[in-house]
Amino acid sequence: MTHPADGKMGALSTGSWLPLTPRLAVAMVFAVGALALAPVAKAGAASMFERADANGDGRVTLAEAAAFNAARDARVDLNGDGRISLAEAEAAATARALEKARIAFARRDIDGDGFIDASERAARDVQRFSRLDLNGDGSVTRREARTALRAFAKPAR
Repeated sequence: MTHPADGKMGALSTGSWLPLTPRLAVAMVFAVGALALAPVAKAGAASMFERADANGDGRVTLAEAAAFNAARDARVDLNGDGRISLAEAEAAATARALEKARIAFARRDIDGDGFIDASERAARDVQRFSRLDLNGDGSVTRREARTALRAFAKPAR
């Protein structure tokens, strides 16, 4: 995007204009890449990439990425002063960690009783093991483990 006054390339961030330096360009590329690779936290929830893709065209532009990041930063900036303090960042990180823990717990608490018991742990073990045992022979070789883990790490297309 270009600055309205001087026409130079840059990005808006919480109301401030940032000139498009090589460092900012690389940071934006990494941010968009991270959006593309981000896992869906909840079943049915839109991925970060989909949320950043404001016009839904399957592409995230620099303007969309900057707007997405500015909105995220505004949620973290609890006192609204346009800056994020360490305390605000810690509070946001704690909130995200708690939400991830709640989601992980809910997945493992199969019967929804608020506890993870031995049968639920065993079910999870079987599920994880079967994802690694690619040939279904009841054992996992190093090759199977490497192949399965690589497949899990690939971004969905």
